[in-house]
Amino acid sequence: MANKNRHFYDSWSTVYKYRGFNRDAISLLVDRELYFASPEQLNDPHDCQIDVTAALREALAEFDLSGASPDRKATIAAAADELATDPEIANKLRKMINSQSVCSFSILPDNPLMWTHYADGHRGFCLGFNPRLIRERPNGFHDNVVPSLITYTDLNPFHPVLNNCLNGGYASSDGSGPSVSLLYRMIVSGAVSTKSLAWSYEKECRYLRIQG
Repeated sequence: MANKNRHFYDSWSTVYKYRGFNRDAISLLVDRELYFASPEQLNDPHDCQIDVTAALREALAEFDLSGASPDRKATIAAAADELATDPEIANKLRKMINSQSVCSFSILPDNPLMWTHYADGHRGFCLGFNPRLIRERPNGFHDNVVPSLITYTDLNPFHPVLNNCLNGGYASSDGSGPSVSLLYRMIVSGAVSTKSLAWSYEKECRYLRIQG
């Protein structure tokens, strides 16, 4: 995750948030606090609310494992077997998704549609933030706040995750192929950072607040 964060920070010196003039926006300015929304509060009904197990089963069924290393084949096979036999996997994955909340930004400050939709019809304002300074305020908890650039696609959102797994991406701490639990974490990451192409005009990046 550290390498991913460095790439994010090196790519953009500023990220932007469009707001209308209201009490919440004034609180953002005065208290320097950002609001993180739960998955159910997002304005795209499919965002973070995908049927994870159905989409994952579909993605697994479409992958050719013949060229994968034995340990990576074993991980994919074990995940497929769990999905087929363990009725609690759906609840487990949904709980992992719901343990995260979202604060959205754009990498563009001058998008007219963003001004229309999120800045009260061009009557609001756009704030720029240094992405390195967006972090959890010390509060006695152990939540993590991490950046994530949105992937826009109308394909199954788990294809890139599985493709990366089969081609050498992700590894357990001992250098072996990913464990099933690590694969599930990557699946959840894909679920919360993928949106349909219809939203690509937003050029969104988001911060995920992950409960400790």
